[in-house]
Amino acid sequence: MRRVSVVLDQKLKSVGSVSRQAIGGVASVAELCNRLDREVARKILEDIEVSDPDVALAVRNMMVTFDDLLLVDDVGIREVLKRIEKRMLAVALKGTIPELQERFYSNMSTKAAEALKEEIDFMGQVKLKDVTGAQREIVEVLRLLEEEGVVSFSGGSSEESYVA
Repeated sequence: MRRVSVVLDQKLKSVGSVSRQAIGGVASVAELCNRLDREVARKILEDIEVSDPDVALAVRNMMVTFDDLLLVDDVGIREVLKRIEKRMLAVALKGTIPELQERFYSNMSTKAAEALKEEIDFMGQVKLKDVTGAQREIVEVLRLLEEEGVVSFSGGSSEESYVA
C-alpha cells in the first residue's frame, strides 16, 4: 500500500497542485480494490484490517453496494432470497429504483412477489437509517455469497463459463 501511495503521490505531483486529500481516502481505495483481481483486493483488505479494522470495513462497504444486486444473475438473487428475512428485504427495497425491486420480484413466485409489494406499500414511512441498515445486512449476505463463489459481479466474464 505504501508503494502504491508513493507512486500515486509522485504521479499527482507531476499533474499539478491537486491536493492528495481531495482524491484519496476510503473511496479511492474501494475503487482501486474493485478494479483489482479479487484475490489481490482481498489481501489488501486483510492487510488494512490488521492495522485499522474500521477503515477496512468502510472500504468493504463502498466496494459492494446494494445497487450491485443489479449485476447478480437470477441464481444469485434466488440464493440471496433464501438467506434473508422477507421483512428485511421489504425495508431494504423501500424507495429503491424500480429495476432493483423487479430483480427480486422476478425471482419470486407471483404470490410471494405480491405479498412483498403489499408489505412495502403498507409499511408507510420508514426511517432512512432503517433502510440503509437493512441494505447493509443484505450487502453482507451478498459479500459472503461472493466469497463462497455463489455469486459474481463480473457479469458473466468469469473464468468458468457454463452452457445450459
